[in-house]
Formats: sequence, C-alpha cells, structure tokens
Amino acid sequence: LDLLDRDALVPAVESAISGLGHLDVVVNNAIYVTGGGPKCFLDTDPDDLVNQMWGDLTAQLLLLQPQVAHMVSRGGGVVINIGSGSGKWKLKFPIGQGGPQLAYCAAKAGFHRAADRLAFEYGDQGIVAFTVDPGFVATERTKMVTELGEIASRGVEPSVVGAAIAWLATTGATTEKNGSYHEAQEIARTIGLLPPLLETD
Repeated sequence: LDLLDRDALVPAVESAISGLGHLDVVVNNAIYVTGGGPKCFLDTDPDDLVNQMWGDLTAQLLLLQPQVAHMVSRGGGVVINIGSGSGKWKLKFPIGQGGPQLAYCAAKAGFHRAADRLAFEYGDQGIVAFTVDPGFVATERTKMVTELGEIASRGVEPSVVGAAIAWLATTGATTEKNGSYHEAQEIARTIGLLPPLLETD
C-alpha cells in the first residue's frame, strides 16, 4: 500500500473487509519511510516534510475512517494504533544514530491522540482503541541500515511486540483502559515475555 496514494487508501480497507469477511481488530502500523534516510530539520526537503506528515498522520486517519465505520456497524471492535516514543519523549539520539527527524516526531505525536478521541466518540458503540509504542525493535530494516544500528542493538524481536499487541487486543482490551497509551515491551514484561527491568539506585 502506497500511503501517498490517497485513492488507494479506502479501497485497501474495503479489500481487507471483503477478503476477511469482517474486522474484529485492526493494527495500524504503516509508516512513510523517507528517501535517503532521516535528516535534520533544515536539511529536509519541504516535499519530504509534507509526505512524512501525510503518510504518518493524514493517511492513517483516512484508513481509520472506514475501519471504524465498519466496526461500529457490527457493534464494535478493537483499534490499535502504533505510536512511537519519538512522539512522546524528548529523545537524545542524533540523526544518523537512531534519532528520528522532526516531521516524524510531529506526525506520531498527532497520531497518538487518535485512540483517546475514538474511545470518547465511539466507546459507547463498542469501539476500544489504544496507542502502542513498540519501543526499540530489531527489525530486518534496522539490522540492515547502518544508521539504525543503535535501534537494532537495543531492540527486541518483532515477535515479542506482536505477542504483546495480540494480548492487548484480546485479554487486555478492557473498556476501563479505552483510549490509553501503552508500551509494548512493558506489556511483554507483565505477561512474562521479557525479564523485568533491573532497578538501579
């Protein structure tokens, strides 16, 4: 799916619904990857700024509309939006050493608000929504790209994050948590997929 192709977004959701029959859970994990890797703000091409904000925020909302409409028509469902610490915390990693570019941080910060608003507007119609920060993940891409070596070296395997999200979408999908923000690796520790963090003085 090309996130920059507006005309392809809604049909992609419709195709998923047609192929699967219905949607009980959706995990919105698509991101826009900049050409040539992340750059400092003043070095970023203006078109790339627009594409990043579109791909990581606007396109996500356009995908959410038919997803949520379908779920509401069926009496509810679970929406999990993949966020990022880049949109929540003040990260100290520079560009070239795992640090994100400004537009990505801004887009993710905006996307973080989608879950709590969906919970507020459609919680009484059965919609349960969460934002999940996967943390550092040792994906195939982070292992291949030299500039992402810091992420790969500190990251967990994608299967750990996937299992944590699956738990949240089923066992953990309680209405009192509706609209909340979660860290996937903390969930993984809670359910025994990762060892607990060692406390330091």
